[in-house]
Parts: sequence; C-alpha cells; structure tokens
Amino acid sequence: MKKLLALIVLALTLFLGGSAYSYHVLAPLEAETDRAWAAADAAITARAAAAPELIAFIHSYTSRGQEAFRAAEDAQKRLAAAQTPAARMAASDALSSALGQLLAAGSRYRSIVGHPRYYALTTSLAAAENTLAVARRDYNNAAERYNGALHSAPQRFYGRMLGFRDAPYFKTPRMNETK
Repeated sequence: MKKLLALIVLALTLFLGGSAYSYHVLAPLEAETDRAWAAADAAITARAAAAPELIAFIHSYTSRGQEAFRAAEDAQKRLAAAQTPAARMAASDALSSALGQLLAAGSRYRSIVGHPRYYALTTSLAAAENTLAVARRDYNNAAERYNGALHSAPQRFYGRMLGFRDAPYFKTPRMNETK
C-alpha cells in the first residue's frame, strides 16, 4: 500500500512539475507572440488607413480597372470586419493584392504617375508596407519560437492541456497572383 501511495505521489509530482515547467516556458513566449501580433495588427491598420485616399485619387483619374477598385474596397471591408488574427492576415493579404492591381492600373497613365499627390500617396503607402513587413517578420519570429517550444517535450503534452495553441504564421502575399 505504501508503494502504491508513493507511486501516486511521484506521478502527481511529475505531472504537476511538468505542467508548471511547461507553463513557465510557454506563457512568456505566448505573451511575446501576442505583443508582436499587436504591432503587426497596428501596421495592418496603418496601411489600410493609407489605402482609401490612394484608391480615390487613382479612381478620380481613370475608370479603368474597375475590378481592382472593387477588390480594394472589398478587401477594406473584409479587413474592417475581421476579428481573429487569421482573418485579419487573410484580409491584409487580399488588400495587398488589390493594391498591387490598383497601382498597376494607375501606373499606365503619365498624368497620374507624374502627379505630386500620387507620389506622396505611394510614398506613404510604401512606408506603411515597410513597417508591415518588419512587423510581419517580428511576429513570425515570435510565432516560430512559441510554436517550437509548444512542439518540444514536455510542452507538447502539457501545453495543450494548459490551453496553449499554435500561433498562425503571417505569410507574405504573392503580389503577382491574379484572382
């Protein structure tokens, strides 16, 4: 009976110790990933805020490329409605694709490309894109560290029981794809 009790105490100690260790490893990494996501989300929002004025400017010069205008507006709406990080990432990718199409449509016209307002708007958008690229890289690095720890022993077993889940990666959109 004493051996059984000692075995139960040992198993309970190992279980609680593994749980505590896993939480101690994963919680800071999850917090780091959350902070990196907040920065990436702020960059997504800043880039989305720069887009409407550029869309309106190009639209005021040409009615060609209506599908690009609609795609940009739809992507803006999807981004505004997105609640989860994965949904915001997908909507951000759709906006990137739509802005690429829109810039391609606008670049066909010398009157647009040579306009100082176009230059200022595209410069602002480029700065927002660069900020987003850095935030995406930082988030993916944090997600990689977190996911790596989550999939290593003993966190693989205890992490799921403690409620830790994989962080999605924020993939780079493919600008040359057309939909």
